[in-house]
Amino acid sequence: MPIDERWLLPKQPATQRPSAKIVAKGSAKNTTDIVALSDGSYLVAHHEGFAASPGGLAHRNADWSIRASRTDAFGPIHCGRSPWIASGPLYEGEHASLCTIDPETLDTRELLPLTRPFCWLSDTALLAHTPTPNGAFDKKTFAYTRLPGYNADPSLLSQCRLPETPGLLQFDLVSREARLLIEASPHDGFRHAVLSADQRVLFAATSYGRVIAVRREDATVLWERPAVKNITQLSLLAFALSPDGSQLVCAGSGAPHDCLVLDAATGAVRHEYALRSAVDAARVTSKQASSLRALAFHRDGHFAVGTSSGAIILARRDGSISAFKAASCPVTALAFSRDGSELVSGGHEECLRVWAFEA
Repeated sequence: MPIDERWLLPKQPATQRPSAKIVAKGSAKNTTDIVALSDGSYLVAHHEGFAASPGGLAHRNADWSIRASRTDAFGPIHCGRSPWIASGPLYEGEHASLCTIDPETLDTRELLPLTRPFCWLSDTALLAHTPTPNGAFDKKTFAYTRLPGYNADPSLLSQCRLPETPGLLQFDLVSREARLLIEASPHDGFRHAVLSADQRVLFAATSYGRVIAVRREDATVLWERPAVKNITQLSLLAFALSPDGSQLVCAGSGAPHDCLVLDAATGAVRHEYALRSAVDAARVTSKQASSLRALAFHRDGHFAVGTSSGAIILARRDGSISAFKAASCPVTALAFSRDGSELVSGGHEECLRVWAFEA
């Protein structure tokens, strides 16, 4: 049955959109990441925090059949080079390791005491974040004391040389040494990072909305937006760089806006959106949207946003914005197919949905 696509900007009557093709039935609960691969297949990550779904990775063919799968490795995922990278086993309940995985079997090649966000820089170097630093918090004085070391598997830490200061770093697989690129606050580590196409500029963001652009060669800060003072102003949950490298999109929750489009060269705000209130006002779903959970860029510059209420918002290059109901639960993962003809969505339901996309 076709669904109504509500137009938020500019205001115009709803239009009909074909319903989704449902795939991966019963095997894709709590999807957190979807990556479209060059051969038409997809790598899908599931949440590890629910008892009914222990989580893991599944490499699915173009027809959505499973080519390989594994548990004990989770999203986020980076498939820019071989091998791939994913979050490794948890340590005391935290993301404190990453694993390089074989693209054919999804078997672990190596475990490192590093954590998200991460990506390949070359065949022997990668970008990652230090694990959570050790520390003590005094509940009476609210004072935090930084202690030596990191909360990660000691056997893994003994194999690497990590800086004393937490933050995003460049790690060399041969020398096992790390070079700090951006220092992070112990209370607000970086959760999102993306490189420019030429890998010269690193863009990174924290949950509290700190966004920074750094020249990777010499760690020079090109521009920086400070973190908000109160998490109610902006909780940053999704972050993406446009294919042409000209703009960054930051989305999450907050007031008065929940989505910022920044100029990648300067950090200046191009657009401020209150997408949740617009979706609720248009009554796209019966639930109110508490946050924006997922972002995906189309190769032509359009982008899609997944919401906690089950709506998908489409922001097109011409400035028009529309939304439609995609699920009855949060949409937490989105990916456009490599040819741009389809949008794949996943969330807390036990399936994935494939939507036809036309600009």
